This record gives sequence, C-alpha cells and structure tokens, in this order.
Amino acid sequence: SGSDETTIDVEQSGSIAPQAKIVVYQAPNTDYGFVDAFYQAASQNVAGSLSASWGESETAIQYTVAAAQESPGYAAAFNQAYLESAAQGQSVFVSSGDQGAYDPTGDIGTYNLGVDSPEDSPYVTSVGGTTLPGTQVYPITKTSSSGAVTTTGYEEVNIPTQLTWGWDYLWPMYKALGASSESAAAGGLIVGSGGGYSVLFNGPSYQAGVGASGYSDYQFINPTSYQDISPTNLYLPTSFTLNPTPGLSTGTNAGFRATPDVAFNADPQTGYVAYDPQFKKVFGSVNVDFGGTSFIGPQLNGVTAVYESSLGHRIGFWNPNIYKFAASSSSPFHPLDSNAVYSGSNYYSGRNNGHRLSIAGEFTNTNDYYTGTSGAIYNPGSGLGYANLSKLLTDFASVGSTQQ
Repeated sequence: SGSDETTIDVEQSGSIAPQAKIVVYQAPNTDYGFVDAFYQAASQNVAGSLSASWGESETAIQYTVAAAQESPGYAAAFNQAYLESAAQGQSVFVSSGDQGAYDPTGDIGTYNLGVDSPEDSPYVTSVGGTTLPGTQVYPITKTSSSGAVTTTGYEEVNIPTQLTWGWDYLWPMYKALGASSESAAAGGLIVGSGGGYSVLFNGPSYQAGVGASGYSDYQFINPTSYQDISPTNLYLPTSFTLNPTPGLSTGTNAGFRATPDVAFNADPQTGYVAYDPQFKKVFGSVNVDFGGTSFIGPQLNGVTAVYESSLGHRIGFWNPNIYKFAASSSSPFHPLDSNAVYSGSNYYSGRNNGHRLSIAGEFTNTNDYYTGTSGAIYNPGSGLGYANLSKLLTDFASVGSTQQ
C-alpha cells in the first residue's frame, strides 16, 4: 500500500540524478512511523536532500486534536525534525497536496480553505503545481442499454500559457466529464495545486516583502451549510454553491506561513508516465499517466543532487536564498500573472452529434481560489512560480557553501 508514491519518488529523482545514491526511508503508516522517518533521516544526516509526498489537511489535524484522537504536538514534531535538517544543511521538499485551496475536502470532507501538513512547516520547501500550455481534447461518450460505449463528440480547451494548476478550467466541459451540470463537475473535481495560508505556523521572515501578506481570489466555490462538527465544535461548511465566472476579490493574510514556495508541472492532464509492475493489476498496464504535486518534490530532490555534484557542497535549506533570488532584478523565477483571465470561444470549443457546442467558462492563475496580487512576486496558488533551473544553479553558486 502506497508503493505508487514511493515508485514516483525514486523514478523522478533518479531520472534527473541518475548517478545519485538514493536512500528510501520506509516506516509504518502511523503518526509515529511518519515522523520517525524524518528524524531517522535527520539523525543519519547522509542525504543531502529529502522529499516526501504524504500529508493531511491542517483542518483534519485540528479535528483529531480537538477530538482527543491526536497529540497537540503533532505538527510541531515534524517541524522540529525539519529544523534539525535545515540546521545541518539538508534540503527538504514536501508536496503541497492536490485539492487546490480546499485541501480539507480530501480527508475530512469540508469545503473550508486549508493547507496540508507537513508542507506547512517553515523549514521545508513546499512544492506546488502548474498546468502546461496546449490543447486538451475530451471525448463525449454515450452508453447504450447493452453497455456499448460510443463517442458522440468532443469538448476541448486551449491553454495559452503555463498557469497555476486548478481544475476549475475543466468544469465548463462537464458534458465530456459525464456530469449533469458544471456544478456537479466541480463537486467531483476540486483539484489543483495545494496552497494558501497555515493556521498552525506563523509567517517566516523570508516571506516578508514578496506579496504573501495579501492575496487575490476568484471565489468559484461558495461554502454553505456551516455546522458544528461533533465532538470538536469546529464550525465547518459541508456544501457549496458554484459561481462559474466570479470577479476578482482581495484578502489579507494575518501573518501566517504561506504555501507553496515554488511550483512546476503537476497537472495530470499535462503530466507524466510512471512505471510499476503492480499497476497492471489495477490499471491494466505497467505504464500509467499520472500527475500531482507528488512529482515535484522528488524532481527537486534530484535537481538538488545535480546542483551539489556540480558545486561540490550542499545547497541546504532552499527558502531563505530563493526568496532573495526572486526579489532580485535578475530573478530565476517566473511568477504566474495574478490578473490573467482567459475566457470565451478562443479557449473552449466542442461538437456533439454534429452540432457545435457553445462552452462558456474562464480559467485563471488560481488553485480553484487563490491567486496573487498585481505585481507581487508571490502567488498563494503557485508560490514564486517555476524557475529557470540553470539560472538558479548560478544563483546558488554565488552564495557559497552551507553547513555539512
């Protein structure tokens, strides 16, 4: 169980750094096992960089703590392990999750905003996701009473530039998704780059002055049916209404840790192929199309190994340096435009049973909710954005060695 995540980590990091020595830390699937794996990696201090793709929402942690099912020190235990790694020059990358701004929908089923843990730690580089440009085509199918499936048409979307990953761009094509309405499609596809603001950790100093203190948003999802969740008295929404074309609103971060820090291609529709012999039992093939922020942590793990091989020393904790690089006049990062809105017939089209479909919708640089403020370096859906990795290596070379 969970071997697909391990497979992804080894394949992604190993393909980027094929001569690296890879250590796989495995532990029981328990709270103690999970945190012990990081303490083991920190105590051994043999790996120059670490990555992990597991997590749960901070809301779920608040729930289990309030219900006396979890230790109040759960998040702090991970944070301390990461602090040890950062202090001794180990880079740590943790995936930001795949439920967009609404991470709690994935584990506790509530439609409130929330980020993942342990990527919320200020001592890790939280990694989010983007969608690559191109045309995506989705067949519209019909199933007969005998079970025969026929294709009756298609719907397509043309994405003009790299965007923060949020599947709100898929919702207007609900016919091809087999949904009865756009609202029904949204209910099953609140998916994208995890990101937003922690309620457990304060904002680190390296995030000052980059625009993380304020944000803009497109509120496609309007949470409703708030109720106290027994036995915790957490007041959480259990339903939502959909606004397909919301206007841009603004908000303020009350001084908490913003995630992610960086983002690279993670959308399964523009993603990757993973290989695992066990996939054949479930998917019918040993090669399966995949995506998610789980791919980005090990990618940067491999990138760090290549950097360290080139420079002859450890890179260490990325964040204090990359935020300085991003604020410089020659930033290696490409922040994603907070004001970009694409809508209309130039981007959506389709036919069904020979008739042209009129598809109304818009897609933005959001993770189904958050985007940045105009001119800001930071976007809560995709962090500092994606980087020119060759330029980033040059920048790391300019700051010299870190602790060993």
